[in-house]
Amino acid sequence: RWCQSAWCVCLLMSGGPEALELGGDEQFDELMVACQEGDLSTVKISLGARRELVNGYNAVYWTPVMKAALGGQPAVMQLLIDANADVNAQNERYTTALILATFTSSEGPFVECIKKLLEAGADKSLQDEYEKTALDYAKEEDNQEAVA
Repeated sequence: RWCQSAWCVCLLMSGGPEALELGGDEQFDELMVACQEGDLSTVKISLGARRELVNGYNAVYWTPVMKAALGGQPAVMQLLIDANADVNAQNERYTTALILATFTSSEGPFVECIKKLLEAGADKSLQDEYEKTALDYAKEEDNQEAVA
């Protein structure tokens, strides 16, 4: 990860649409890193330059909203939702952002992400490759906030 600033994203954007293909095979471009780490400035700049990235996938079919869920970033989550992120997108293992936020942690930021996803219409009935829903993981992890 050689570049993690809003300035760098501006510089890369000036090179055209292909400029965000930063990771070669890894495909962890600046938007994905920013979503997981809570870098609102970079997320805003990236989406401002290429709005379609909000529902883009990386090499393993993760979306920006999944990265925000994994990082427990409710402010980024709201920004993505406001930009019409697909809160029910599933990766190659059929995992959703709601599932990720639920089994990652029961701490405050993750609970806030769960609430934002549910308010935005996240489907609680979607199952991953193990045929488990977010509620199943919440129960397994004794995530009382998510189960409530």
